[in-house]
Amino acid sequence: MEYLMLHLSIRAESRKRIYDELKKATLSFSEEISWEARDGCPFTLSFIEEVLRVLPGAPLMRPRYITHDVRLDDDGLLFPKGTQVLVNAYSAMREEKHFKEPNKFKPDRFIDPETGRFRPSKNCFTFSTGPRHCIGEPLSRAEVFIFLGYIMKHFDFRFPLDEATPDFSYTFGRIIRAKPYDLIFEQRI
Repeated sequence: MEYLMLHLSIRAESRKRIYDELKKATLSFSEEISWEARDGCPFTLSFIEEVLRVLPGAPLMRPRYITHDVRLDDDGLLFPKGTQVLVNAYSAMREEKHFKEPNKFKPDRFIDPETGRFRPSKNCFTFSTGPRHCIGEPLSRAEVFIFLGYIMKHFDFRFPLDEATPDFSYTFGRIIRAKPYDLIFEQRI
């Protein structure tokens, strides 16, 4: 949420686009914001996904053990059965072969150009992948969507104009944390 709010605070056009999507998906906010409204909010989901891709909360996946010998094709390097591996999700989700311009913040990369619908990428695996992926992923995604929806319904917000550009640096460890920052919230009428 720290980086979601920070990225939105400097992107007025994205805030408006998300607000308009949420408003339309909830019949001008006459309905409660719920996870069911997500189908009408492809840009909102894409924006959240891009934040998770650029700065995954847990940049290093939990250690895994290889269940059989694995040889990498590129250089023939052999990893024998039982080798412990640690996936660097932060680096993997910035691979140019999987994401065009991986160091640019581009939420539209997750929108299908033909259908206009949210299209997740198998190469974006913030919650890990496979049979041992995070069982809390659906709950986490729903909570972020609903929380963002309520914030957007009631407030517009921005980074203070008198401050320099936000500091997007972070503390890198078991989890990635944003440096403290201020936002200005203005209640919607």
